[in-house]
Amino acid sequence: PCVDCVIKAGVKRVVIGTKDPNPLVAGRGVRKLKRAGVDVIVGVLNEQCTALNEGYNKFITTGLPLVTLKLAATLDGAIATSSGESKWITGKESRRLVHEMRAKFDAVMVGSGTAIKDDPRLNVRGIKGSVNPIKVVIDTRLKTPLEAKVFARGAKVIIYCSARAPKKRQEATRKLGADVVVIRETKEGLSFKSVLRDMAKRGITSVMIEGGAMLAASFVKAKLVDRLKIFYAPKLIGSDGLKALGALNVAKLKNVAKVKEMKVRRVGDDILIEGKL
Repeated sequence: PCVDCVIKAGVKRVVIGTKDPNPLVAGRGVRKLKRAGVDVIVGVLNEQCTALNEGYNKFITTGLPLVTLKLAATLDGAIATSSGESKWITGKESRRLVHEMRAKFDAVMVGSGTAIKDDPRLNVRGIKGSVNPIKVVIDTRLKTPLEAKVFARGAKVIIYCSARAPKKRQEATRKLGADVVVIRETKEGLSFKSVLRDMAKRGITSVMIEGGAMLAASFVKAKLVDRLKIFYAPKLIGSDGLKALGALNVAKLKNVAKVKEMKVRRVGDDILIEGKL
């Protein structure tokens, strides 16, 4: 329909940054424009245009959503004190930016430990005109309390659990309006690739993981993280603090996860490091 409107309007030249990666439609619009005598230029600022649609591009080409891991830690990598206190590690500017980030994702994800301990709302606050992302909780045994804030009235929630989760608990959680999805287990725990496939089937093209340390490590080990965002606050907690990332079981430096295309910027008193994994 868009191509027909362009042709009907008498447009003489069309500049396209990047073609649609969807094999069902890729190139058809360009061919139709050219047949109508329109001058078509393809590939202008291709890399930048591709980045604008990163989630869609991965969704179309792999059948999986784009996965971004967001962490917030002290300079020595802690996300909480030895007593578990974590509010707030980062400053208000960083926390506001996180809400802006949430508004750009289809879904946000946490593990059951974070859902239980922090009781987060996982919504967008203070951003006018924003839409709340779908809330996703990875909870193998369905231990998230039924009164948890993620189940706020009207919220779209998906809980992924294993077949070992009590059936009564599954039904009670569904009565709150949440979708409870049973996922197969591997020796490492729930199959996170199966989780992502199910999310993609629901039309979710991008997800931001917000904790906790074990969930973050599991996704990194499974090589399922595409983008990394780490907020560092100018604070030190020490080795008795809770670390931002769980064990990756890396014995050799050659096997470490490497961050590519790294960018660094100040956010208030904090530092935000972004990159690709």
